Amino acid sequence: MAPPGDGYVFAAGDGERLVFGAGTVVVKAATEDFAIWEELPPLLDTPLHVHEREDEIFQILDGEHVFQCGAHEWSIGPGAFAFLPRGIPHAHRRVVPGEAVS
Repeated sequence: MAPPGDGYVFAAGDGERLVFGAGTVVVKAATEDFAIWEELPPLLDTPLHVHEREDEIFQILDGEHVFQCGAHEWSIGPGAFAFLPRGIPHAHRRVVPGEAVS
């Protein structure tokens, strides 16, 4: 991937493909400090888990999602933004399984 200072453009679907179980993501940008990726179908929900070093940010493009973070739970849809800080157990599921891109 090109260094962030050099700038670059990806066409739809371009980027480094990584497979996690039955799920695939396409990395659009990555540095030592952050990564941005696109999920490809089939879209998977994430069970309750904790990141010790990374915060997670979701920009909802489509579909309805439920996020759990600590004692809080939110149902959100297109245009919404979710921030899940490191060190706090969190989970994500789609209201309609397999629907939407985040």
